[in-house]
Amino acid sequence: VQEKLDRVVDLAKSMAGRAKFRQAVVRGDWEEAIRVIGTVPQEFTYVDQILLTDASGTEMADAPKLMGITGKNFSSYDWYEGVARGWKPYVSGVYSKGRSPHRNVIGVAVPVLADDETTIGILILEVRLDKVQEWIRRVDVGLAGFLYVTDQKGKLLAHPRYSPQGEIVDFSADPSVERALRGMQGVGIDRHPMENEERISAYTLIPKYGWAIVVSQPSNIAFVESDEALRSLVLI
Repeated sequence: VQEKLDRVVDLAKSMAGRAKFRQAVVRGDWEEAIRVIGTVPQEFTYVDQILLTDASGTEMADAPKLMGITGKNFSSYDWYEGVARGWKPYVSGVYSKGRSPHRNVIGVAVPVLADDETTIGILILEVRLDKVQEWIRRVDVGLAGFLYVTDQKGKLLAHPRYSPQGEIVDFSADPSVERALRGMQGVGIDRHPMENEERISAYTLIPKYGWAIVVSQPSNIAFVESDEALRSLVLI
């Protein structure tokens, strides 16, 4: 998961560093700036939307073009608060955008810098949660096992039992998520409050991005192999 996020961050940094793009932002020609990078959503299908704001978080341009968004201030959004904290790349938690049908996305924000290293804008790549779901779908975690991911606040990013474009689900009360978000890693047997099911779960944190990763399996299934081994030993 970290490797996938690194690729998106690297793409955003590469776009923000293009000479023509930066020159257009310096001139205040926001439409020209977005035109320079406007084909990225077609070239990289995991990018749902590109937003370009000034340093205060006010949107100046976007691609593909959305009506009624230009001029909106995003300074209350997680991605703005994260990137403005030290003017370093930041991967946000999940948020919903648009009216019905809404889209659940994460925002990868990087500062746009002038030649003197001052911040003159912010470039945001929005990635739909469907893509995060795809990242984990092929991971084999055994019989009836599954993997799920939450953001920095415990909001669900990917889970095989939940739609990535449904209501945003709060998993912060999940014992494994709660421990992972505190920087712990290990294995535990807990009754998970959301599914009311006892499971054995391994959990850890992606320190670079603050996301929690949990691999879980119902406890009655997880111990099937060990129970069979014990029965064989008894028979012997």
